[in-house]
This record gives sequence, structure tokens and C-alpha cells, in this order.
Amino acid sequence: MRRTPRPRRLFVCSMLTLATLTLLAALLAGCHHRTDVRQTAMAVPYAATPDFSTDPFALDPGGQWGTGLALADIDGNGFDDLIVSAGNDKANQNVVVYFNSGNNNIAPTPGWVSLDTDHHGTVAVGDIDGNGWPDVAVSVFLGKDLAYEGGGVKVYYNAGPPSYLSRTPAFTDTGYPSYGCALGDMDGDGDLDLAVAGGEPIPEVESFATQECGSGNGARTRHTVKEQTGDTQDSPQNPPFITPGRIYINNGGTFSADNVWKTDDAFVSMAVEFADTNYDGLMDVIFQSAPIRIYLGSQTGTGATIATTPGWTSMDANYYGNGFDYAAALQQPGNYTKPSFSLATSSNSYMGQGRGGFSLYRFLSPFVIQYAPRTSVPNWQSKYGDWGSGVRLSDVDNDGSLDMLTHRWNTPGFNDLNGKLLIYQGNGGLFGDTPAWESEATSIIEVIQVGDLDHGAEQLTTDSMLISGENWNEGQTGQYVIYLARQVISAVSAVSVNGTLLTAGTDYTTLPGRNWIAFAKPLPKGAKVAVQYWWSPMLDVTYSNWNCDKGNYIYFHR
Repeated sequence: MRRTPRPRRLFVCSMLTLATLTLLAALLAGCHHRTDVRQTAMAVPYAATPDFSTDPFALDPGGQWGTGLALADIDGNGFDDLIVSAGNDKANQNVVVYFNSGNNNIAPTPGWVSLDTDHHGTVAVGDIDGNGWPDVAVSVFLGKDLAYEGGGVKVYYNAGPPSYLSRTPAFTDTGYPSYGCALGDMDGDGDLDLAVAGGEPIPEVESFATQECGSGNGARTRHTVKEQTGDTQDSPQNPPFITPGRIYINNGGTFSADNVWKTDDAFVSMAVEFADTNYDGLMDVIFQSAPIRIYLGSQTGTGATIATTPGWTSMDANYYGNGFDYAAALQQPGNYTKPSFSLATSSNSYMGQGRGGFSLYRFLSPFVIQYAPRTSVPNWQSKYGDWGSGVRLSDVDNDGSLDMLTHRWNTPGFNDLNGKLLIYQGNGGLFGDTPAWESEATSIIEVIQVGDLDHGAEQLTTDSMLISGENWNEGQTGQYVIYLARQVISAVSAVSVNGTLLTAGTDYTTLPGRNWIAFAKPLPKGAKVAVQYWWSPMLDVTYSNWNCDKGNYIYFHR
């Protein structure tokens, strides 16, 4: 039975009932308790072909070159919409929103369309300005004429009804190619900062497109970029094009091109995410590069920051992948008494420079990151080959172990890049060498997302925890980040610290779908935290396609 849509997060604290407050108080009395529901293992619950597709020709007779995809409730009706960026390296196209009216009624044509067009990379969605409505950040892969210095990042703000997202970006920065971006709180002030992955790895002219849609730009050609290592001098360079990793720091809900954290090293990175990788309660940033780089957070006198040199790199450099995901625990619900952060990555076999496929790095102890040699090899790898693409970790078969949803393009040069959606079923620690399930439908998948789109099986639960400080660094006096027990979170309803209810957007921040909470004030040792949130054991799968003649696909949970 489907419940009524959730109220907007902005009004949650004022709408809490006495029963909810009583529940939170009871949970705080026994702070290690977690509510759970008995799980029953099942086969992969999806049809072999997608149940729904958006219309790729709704805006452009040449089709939509889908790239980025996020799920978030843009219009506040309680159901997650599909936010899609398009263009990639093929055409200047729009950012769009396909609205969800409930009961799996997703519009096949966009209900919101940006006025500007670009060669877009991926998207990141979250409440940047703290007004209770999700905003949209988008990477720009290439300039209008495919020039690398024309890439960058931009942000569309959501002012709520009646218009919701602005149709032109309120913030832009340029000067480097960017395929990936992410939101997270790097400085511990309770608002969302914007990380950007930059650079371009392809060392040759690309001419292996498999479609002949009308608006495609065809093969890419080489260009120069103005910024390679942080200077402002013109610096012509043949690919790969390298640039520092960046984080634009949120100041009062806005970003500035002058207020940017940068890595000391320059490299190519196709994706980026924020996470607390070593469980010290500080936000870190991960760049999907070759090798993968993790930059660790640290506490300062006034808050938190992130080191500009990597605290861990992967030993298996491989070749550049454009997708990865992480999990605070591979078992669901997670047990954080003995945490083991896991990082699932894709990689490519481009021109014989990498093995291709997928890897899983498991940090079975925070010491893997905190102490020399600060590098490690994968704990698991799939069979090699082809171009690894999007990766998403979630328990789709509801057996208590996270599964890996992913995709590999066929190797360029064979005139057909199409591949299948793949699911590697988890066993609580690793995966099998080959996928347990694959779709019959083929396409060129970019980004994979999961969520209960009709909220038909969502459940309300509460996690409570005691801040122990067990993994804190020397001199650290507080914790800024916590994880919830479930991997995929639909919405956070209430957060309490030592019995006091906090205000979303002021005292803490979250991201749609993610299971971390970032606090504006550090949690001291001994603090009791209770979080009430919605999650679902029945997740739908959606992904964007690079094919110009195919839309964005959805597989509904069966």
C-alpha cells in the first residue's frame, strides 16, 4: 500500500508529532539500538528489458546524448524526479527534468528545460543555499566548439514554487574540461561545497561514434587548455589534459571562482565524490583518476578542511573510468562498531592501456588509509575487458548484502559500443567474477541511479548512535559526519543530538539518496545522536544513455 508523499524537508521540524518526539527520546535512552525489518532474499527483481523510457527526440530531432542523471524531488510533491544532463562530446544540449507525479507516472518529455546548452558532463543535486529546495550543479565537459578551456561547472538554483529551478545558471566557472561533480561539506559548516573532477584522458581524435543522429558534432579534435597546473599562462598541451582537482567553497549559499580549494597535483579525473573514508568523522574527497586519489579531511581551529596532497592512492592504476561508488558497510543494515569502507570503481581498456572491468577496494581498517604505505591493491576484480562505466552499490535483491550495478561499453573499433546493464550480487564482502544478471536491452550507459520512485515500499526507521571518537586523529575534538545504517536513503525526517531536535539546512545537511549527515557544529565525544529517516527495500533502477536515439531507461522493482 502506497503511503502519502513525504512533507517537504523545510517544514519537517515544525510538523513532528508528540509520538515522534517520544520515539526519539526512547531511542536515545538505548543509543546502540537500530530498528530493522526481517529481510527475505530473492532473485534479481527486474525485467530483462526496461519498463519505461523517456523520449530522446522530445527536444532535438537529432536525439538526446544522455550523460548525467540524478534522482531528487525538484517540485516538492514527495516523489523523486529525474534530472538529466545531455550533450557529452557530441552536441550542445540542455539540462532537463522529467517530473514524477507518483504511482510510477514519470513524464516521458521534460517538464523543465534549461535555456542554455552545453557539452554537459554529469550532475550533482542538493540544497546548496539552505532554502529547503534541491539545487542542480552540472559539469561542462567541453566548450561550445569542443574547446577544452570552454569546459567547467555551473549551478541552477531552486527557489521553490511556482517556477522552481532557474532556467539559466546563477554560477558558472570555466577554463578546464570537467566530466564529473559532487556535493558535500568539506569545511564542517553545515552547507554543501562543490567538488569538480577535471581533465580529459583521450590521447587521440575520437571517430568511433555508433549513431548518426542529426545534431551530433562527430569526431572530437585536439585543443589547448589555459590551465594545467594552477597557473594562468597559456599552456598548449596534447592530451591527456591535466588540471588540479577543485572544490568550490560555499559562502552564504553561493560559490565564487575566487574561493576554490585545489589539489597540489594536476591529473585527469572523470568522477568525484565526498565521503568519510577513514571513519574519523571528517569529510574526505575521492577523485576517480589513474591512480584513484583520496584527500583526507582534518580539523582546524575554526572547523574542518581537506589536505591538498593525497592520503591514499590505488596501487592498481589501470586506465581512467568515469564511474565509482562507495559504501560505509557492504552488509545492510551497516554495523559501524567495526567499520570497513568499500570503494567500487570502473576502469577502461582504451588502446590497451588498462585491464578494463571493475574493482573493489575494502578498507577493513582505517589504518589502511591513515598509515604508510597509504596505498593498496583491489580486494576483488571482475574479469577484465572493455570500458567500465557507471557504478552503483545497493541491495537490489533485499538479501542484506550490497550488490553492484554497473555497465561496460564494448571496446571502440567494433562499430557497436552497446553493452548491458550488469548486476554483480554481493555476499557481504566480495562479488562473483561474472555478473549474476544482465539485461537483454543494450545501450551505452553513463550514470546509474536507484530509488523507490513510487514510495510503494518505503519504511520509516530510526538509527541511534553514541559518538565514541575511536578513530579520531590526535588533537581532534569533534566529529562532523555520520553514516546511517542503510545505503540508499529516501529522506531524513528528523535529527536529534542529546535530545535536542536540529534544523535541516541550518544545523545539518544531507544529499538526496546518500546516507551521510554533515553537521554545522562538531559532535563531541559522548554525544547521543538519533536520526529518523525513510528507506525502501524495493528499489527501481534508472540510467542515462549516451545513445542519441535511446532515452533514459527505468526498470521498476517487481
